[in-house]
Amino acid sequence: MTTATLAPKSPPRPATGPAALAGTGTLIRFALRRDRVRLPVWILALLLGTLSTANSYTELYGTPEDRANAVATMGSPAGLAMSGPATTWTTTRTARCSATRCSASWPSSSA
Repeated sequence: MTTATLAPKSPPRPATGPAALAGTGTLIRFALRRDRVRLPVWILALLLGTLSTANSYTELYGTPEDRANAVATMGSPAGLAMSGPATTWTTTRTARCSATRCSASWPSSSA
């Protein structure tokens, strides 16, 4: 008795060219439709959080002495560990103080 053997199947090759992105537009459209409420809420929350943080710096560091203390604190080892060296900081301008460099932990770490 003889038996026939089939050649082993090779794994399917991934699509290349335009076929690789087939259906992507439809998936993006469905994802945006699903998140039509969630995305604006998150964007608005992040925007308002950033604006309120930036606005609070003028209240937190209203006098030149407060700003000088904040800059001195960020020169300490703990301040350097939190945000790296302060290369563009001045003691008279809060405009250079960004939300990623300034934090509410300055007053507690300066004691």
